[in-house]
Amino acid sequence: MSVGLSTPPPPPPKLVHPLWTLTKDAMRIETELVEQGGAGWQLRMLQNHDWVSGRRFSDRADAVAHGERHRQHLLARGCLSV
Repeated sequence: MSVGLSTPPPPPPKLVHPLWTLTKDAMRIETELVEQGGAGWQLRMLQNHDWVSGRRFSDRADAVAHGERHRQHLLARGCLSV
């Protein structure tokens, strides 16, 4: 008699929320918030659609504030809002 092994269900999809997009010359910089379920939020930064960095926050407001500080820094260095 064989015991059937069941495959666990896939994890729920992570919801991605775009925050902002900036450009400078041919470079495109995007920031998005990713819901991590009970693990909080991840702030992701992408350059030309490639992952550059990410940081996890337990609180959504902290993640948004951190992303806004990056946006202000990049705007001060000549990036433009899209």
